[in-house]
Formats: sequence, structure tokens, C-alpha cells
Amino acid sequence: MKFYICILLIIRSFQSYSQIADPESLNVFINKPLTVSYSSIDELCLPKVINNAIALKLKVKEYNKSISAQVNFNNINQADVPPGWVTLKLISQDSYNAIINKYETALSSTPTLLFTQPGSTDNEPQFFTFYFDIVLSPQYVFINPSSYNYSITFTMTEQ
Repeated sequence: MKFYICILLIIRSFQSYSQIADPESLNVFINKPLTVSYSSIDELCLPKVINNAIALKLKVKEYNKSISAQVNFNNINQADVPPGWVTLKLISQDSYNAIINKYETALSSTPTLLFTQPGSTDNEPQFFTFYFDIVLSPQYVFINPSSYNYSITFTMTEQ
């Protein structure tokens, strides 16, 4: 007898509002539908990957820019979310001098540093793109069957 479980994860895309002087400094692009579903318990024991899911386009001038990310689940208590369930994996980027914190970063409800892009030495704008996979880690703890919605928030700080 097989027991089937259905867990559906959805990222809702919201228009972002910037509180920085140049709203074109950071843009987030969703490259693929960000829906994941599990149809059996066995699938929970394997990672689910959305390849080339997100692109971050960054405009840099004179200041260094640090980019962080966090995940927030909308219909589940954050304490019930398995640690490291959602991971961003940097798959490519066109920056020649970015300081990458980790190529795979497990997200939590607090901001986690992804990378720092040094500022331009000649004060001319430079544009860089960073591409990420979204990886949902295997789960070995009980998760109630349901639909779970989550959002990933990216934060940019100037230094």
C-alpha cells in the first residue's frame, strides 16, 4: 500500500519597493515557474531543484553592495519549518571581482549574506548578473501535508 503526500510550495512574486536612492540598483527576475510539488513520501528524501530560477541584476557605482536573502513562509509557523529547507545555489555570474560568501546558502527567516560586489573604481556604473537555482533539501522530519507559500526577500546594503 502506497501512501501519497502532496506538499506544494509556491513563491509569490510581489512588486518590490526600494528604499534606496537608485531603484535600479537591484532587480530580481524570475526565470521559471517557482512551483514545486511532491507526490510521494519517497520524493521528500530527494532534493528538488528549480534550475536557473532567479536572476539578480545589480548596478554598482562607487560603493560596495552586499546582497542578502531570507525566506518567509506565509502559512506555517516559522518554528515548524525544517532548518535549511530552502537553499539558493549560485550557478553563474558575470562579475570579475564579487566576493561570494557561499555558492550554496541555506536560507532562514533572518537575512543571510549571499555575496558582496565591490564598487567601481572609476565611479562609472557597472552591471552584473547573478543566477541562482532554488534547492529544496530532502526532509527527514514530519511535515504536515498541505500547500505552503513562501517568499524570498533580497536585501542590498551599501558600504
